[in-house]
Amino acid sequence: MNIQAVLVVAFVSVIAQAVAHESIWQSKVRSSSLGSGLSIYDGKNTTIEKHPYLVAIWLKGNFRCAGTIINNKWVVTLAACVFGFKPSDITVVAGSNDGKSGVTLGGKTLFFYPSYALSEDYNYVCIQLNGTFKWSHKIRPVKLPIEAPKVNTNMVVAGWGKDAWNASNASGRVLRQGIMKWVSVSVCKAL
Repeated sequence: MNIQAVLVVAFVSVIAQAVAHESIWQSKVRSSSLGSGLSIYDGKNTTIEKHPYLVAIWLKGNFRCAGTIINNKWVVTLAACVFGFKPSDITVVAGSNDGKSGVTLGGKTLFFYPSYALSEDYNYVCIQLNGTFKWSHKIRPVKLPIEAPKVNTNMVVAGWGKDAWNASNASGRVLRQGIMKWVSVSVCKAL
């Protein structure tokens, strides 16, 4: 599998999480020309059947972030979500609207992007699972793009979490989706 294709998919599927984890982006996102639709909290409820490639990642019993199924043994997510944890601390839940119930597998190995160093750049990790997913209408690998989308193409992002930027509690977690526009590299770097 082409690593560039994996990283493009990883970027698209987890950028909303990056916004949530990188608090410095809050003012830049709100004041940018991209509008307020950059993260999932501006979205609407959806179902896992519409996004069967999504998984919820839990660390030591606490929800941490979403990830993307690459194949039946691997998921990709933000490195910041699992940095400092052991694979045995990780539980991955697939096929779930609430991020809790569904098929659960543990982590076996973590492969951080070689240049990852707690920065916004190269913030990717592949998690090898200690079992395999069985495909169903709720569990499927992501379909990789053949090429990068054109600038200003609408992209759907999805994940679990808060329903407002400053919400103090996400215990009523439901799967949500939102729309983002694909931006040029220069605009992305300006964020």
